[in-house]
Amino acid sequence: MPSDEDICAQARHILSEANLDEMTAKQLRNKLSEHFGVDLKPKKKIISAEIDRFVAEQAGNDDDQDEAAEPPAKKRRGWGGGKDTRFGSLLSPEMQEFLGVERMDKRTVTKKIWEYIKEKDLQYPKDRRKVVLDDKLKTIFKGTPAGMISMLKMPAQISRHVKIEDFVAD
Repeated sequence: MPSDEDICAQARHILSEANLDEMTAKQLRNKLSEHFGVDLKPKKKIISAEIDRFVAEQAGNDDDQDEAAEPPAKKRRGWGGGKDTRFGSLLSPEMQEFLGVERMDKRTVTKKIWEYIKEKDLQYPKDRRKVVLDDKLKTIFKGTPAGMISMLKMPAQISRHVKIEDFVAD
């Protein structure tokens, strides 16, 4: 039986030449068994520990290389996209009548509609994804069959009532 130091040295040699994404501990143990001509199952813990040390060292080396090579990450933008919506979007006359304001961003419009739906308990009891339209909601969601709308179709319907304008700074 080879010594633990010999096993570790040969394991490091094999690991340095192998693709670590594809090689398993069992494959390494089999290669070591072939090399030494002995069954190394009793040495599983030693081999696994050596694999862990080798991978940790490689990860440490990769981190040093990655820090030098990668530029700093760009700052992610929030939910507000491309156009400036600080002043809100222009609403259609129907939506203005429903909400009582002339301008509001789409996200807030959606929130206000959902507040209204929950306040009036307009979700269909058997399928809470559907909303039963009362007279006030029918003015916004025109052309919906059976007086209901799916919550998945609401954003498209709301988009028809929210127009983003380009503002020119004075």
